Amino acid sequence: MLRPDLANPPLAWPQYMSWVREQSRAGVSVLEVHGQGSGAEMDGRVTGVIAQEDSNLGAALASRFGRFPMNWEDLAIPRCGGAVVESFDATELEALSAVSRSAAVDAIAGDIADAVDDAGAAPPPREGCSPSGCVRGSTR
Repeated sequence: MLRPDLANPPLAWPQYMSWVREQSRAGVSVLEVHGQGSGAEMDGRVTGVIAQEDSNLGAALASRFGRFPMNWEDLAIPRCGGAVVESFDATELEALSAVSRSAAVDAIAGDIADAVDDAGAAPPPREGCSPSGCVRGSTR
């Protein structure tokens, strides 16, 4: 796991994008796990995956979280071969009791782990790609 903001020293955005491209080209999946508040909803959705259409990991995540209504080409991580999952509604999660919140987080983590397992069982991606995608187009 890598959190670019917690690396020592922290990775600048261009360094992080380079790392994502290198991982994808080496066949290693890259997944950013996000959550957003209900104020960030798009087309009635707060959760969902943003990944290339032919991403094994994206498909496995979408079966659990749905597709977020955003074009993957609009985000740098998917263009670099990674996937993004908006996995929880932070507004709803914060409103839960500590026990319920812990159970909800465990369920989200379980869904992500199951999707990773499913993606690993799918046919391998083509050379130079990972289960989360391929480096495509501009990675500005």
